[in-house]
Amino acid sequence: MSGNGEKRGRENEARMVAIYLGRQLGGHKHQEIGKTVGLEKPSSVSSAYLLMKERVARKKQLQQRVRKIEEALTKNKKRT
Repeated sequence: MSGNGEKRGRENEARMVAIYLGRQLGGHKHQEIGKTVGLEKPSSVSSAYLLMKERVARKKQLQQRVRKIEEALTKNKKRT
């Protein structure tokens, strides 16, 4: 694989965490999140969110990483 198609179909955990937290913390709409993370279809955002929600519930290490990011974001939000 080469060129622009290289990442197509591959998972991007950072983007999925951003989608998950965008919904969990911000309550943003799928379309808004999609524009921010570079996904055109709201259904793609929805799928990524649901997948990540399930993974966070199942995988302790991922849950801990997401919780740390969430704490950092909410701490910064309280400062502003």
